[in-house]
Amino acid sequence: MTMAKNMAFQGDTSSANNLRWTEEMDATFLDALIEECSKRNRVDGTFTTSAYDNVLATLKASFRNYL
Repeated sequence: MTMAKNMAFQGDTSSANNLRWTEEMDATFLDALIEECSKRNRVDGTFTTSAYDNVLATLKASFRNYL
């Protein structure tokens, strides 16, 4: 796929469902990141893969009907 076609495809959201991010989701996301920092799953300013896996699991557990 050419770059122009790929960009047009990515920008076309007419038939896609869009997620409306809420303040509750934002707070849960930030709390999960803070938790991962306290578990030392952030090395040299970068979160580890397991940290992101844990954050995703937290978000799915809290908002599985919306994600």
